[in-house]
Amino acid sequence: MRRQLVLVLVLACAGCASRPLDVKVVPHVEPDAISAPSVAGPLSVRAAAVWDEDWLLENFDANTILAGVLPVRVEIENRGREPLATKKLEIAASDAAGRRFEWLDASKARKAIEKYYELSRIQSKSGTSLYKQDWAANALDLAAPLSPGERRQGFVYLRIPEGVARHVGLRFAVASKRDAARAELALD
Repeated sequence: MRRQLVLVLVLACAGCASRPLDVKVVPHVEPDAISAPSVAGPLSVRAAAVWDEDWLLENFDANTILAGVLPVRVEIENRGREPLATKKLEIAASDAAGRRFEWLDASKARKAIEKYYELSRIQSKSGTSLYKQDWAANALDLAAPLSPGERRQGFVYLRIPEGVARHVGLRFAVASKRDAARAELALD
């Protein structure tokens, strides 16, 4: 009886020490593997929605689609001569029916997935911290300005509206308020 109790406690502690989700830091891909670029002024954008649930499970350890979150792999490039203020970029998406897909920052997207999977139970601080770091490492960095000639790649996340579960003919746009450049493209 005592051995069984010890075994149960050891397994419980081991479970608490792990990450809530085993998120992989996804390596960057060649730009042409994402999409053809859409260029507007100094801004060049490539984007591809990730609808492949097997890929999502393998890399995010979650079916983000079921959780209402659509990851979009994005690469932005500054083709201008001045730094591009990425903090001021506007990201928007809508489908052919006019439904808007709200842009979520990485933290809100992660929290939506945690809520869907009910991951609010007791977790280890170190495991949760590592999981959050890996999740953030996958996000497109919009904090630092983009230098002339610089490219940056990562994921942006869109909230999937109610009733949408598959490919829906999305239009994806990234706009710069500073110089009124708006790069728009279709997402597969």
